[in-house]
Amino acid sequence: MRILLAHSYYAARGGEDAVFETEVSTLRRAGHEVVTYTARTEAPEVRGVRDAVSRGARALWAGRVGRTLADLIARERPEVAHFHNIFPNLSIAAFAACRSRGVPVVWTLHNYRLGCAAGSLYRNGAPCRLCLKWGPLPAARYACYHDSHLQSGWVAGIHWLLRTTGAVQSRVTRFVALSDFSRQQFLDMGLPAHRIAVKPNHLGFDPAPRAAAGTTLLYAGRLDETKGLDVVIAALAALPHAQLLIAGVGPHEAALRAIAAPLGDRVQFLGQLSPAALYRRLGDARALVLPTRLFENCPMSIIEAFAHGVPVVASSVGSVPELVRDGINGRLAPPGDIAAWQTVLADVLTDRAQAEILGRGARLCFEERFAPAAGVRAVERI
Repeated sequence: MRILLAHSYYAARGGEDAVFETEVSTLRRAGHEVVTYTARTEAPEVRGVRDAVSRGARALWAGRVGRTLADLIARERPEVAHFHNIFPNLSIAAFAACRSRGVPVVWTLHNYRLGCAAGSLYRNGAPCRLCLKWGPLPAARYACYHDSHLQSGWVAGIHWLLRTTGAVQSRVTRFVALSDFSRQQFLDMGLPAHRIAVKPNHLGFDPAPRAAAGTTLLYAGRLDETKGLDVVIAALAALPHAQLLIAGVGPHEAALRAIAAPLGDRVQFLGQLSPAALYRRLGDARALVLPTRLFENCPMSIIEAFAHGVPVVASSVGSVPELVRDGINGRLAPPGDIAAWQTVLADVLTDRAQAEILGRGARLCFEERFAPAAGVRAVERI
């Protein structure tokens, strides 16, 4: 097939960017002709009311993007258009350009921004769905987007209009959710059930699984309050020989270092690692930990761990239990429950044989659901 793949990059690189690039490369390797269209956000901060209005208008309808895409479609003649992130640069004008020329539109929904300015359905340490009921007012009140009342108001307002007027529903042929859990959230936002497919992320390559279970616990990701690392560090206090390696950076790092200080070198902060360095650390890990409090969608860190035959100990929240099956490819514990985390971490660390069984289950899960060939087949079916 000839496929148009389109994506709007954020100002700071994120997981959605990597997923888009993975899909481009894996579809090309599978023999499809892939045409790409991308845009990039250069200035994330909104400067005043006039700038907010201007950006809001473009995010609702970016006419120049629509005209550029119309020309691209006329020249390349794709059979289908697959969009990833469209906010804030592409807008539904891109969808309209495709549909007006008979090209069906597929849109992968990587976050919950259609119904939540923050994109996470999470606020002040707890799930939040106020904007699904009250429109953009709660987002503006609580400054859910970039801690700005102004920016939150215009982001929530744009998506509230798109959702409630049916502007999105009328221009997208098929939506793609990354999990059954996220699919249900989109149903609650008013998207049509018969047009929402479920396809998790996949990896762009197939690394060799590690030879044997390692000894350390590894966390890989952003360091902020929502990720729950304080819970794992607290649990380690009762596990005298456990060691936790933390790969990543973020606003919560200083607070986490203070919490971890009494444990000495049993908790090590590695900073931002290159993919190769991270994969070497995975090879030495007993398990990857994901103690998140968020409604995670489809974390790539889980898929990367599974690819290396590393089990995952994770919070039983959001879509995570669809990926991590307790006793099969990892262990689950309630988010924020220190005692429960102590129990599951102790089990994984003290029972090497069980850890290796979980690692084999993780690798099998990767091969069946998240390997490049499996990902391409899932995209092709959609």
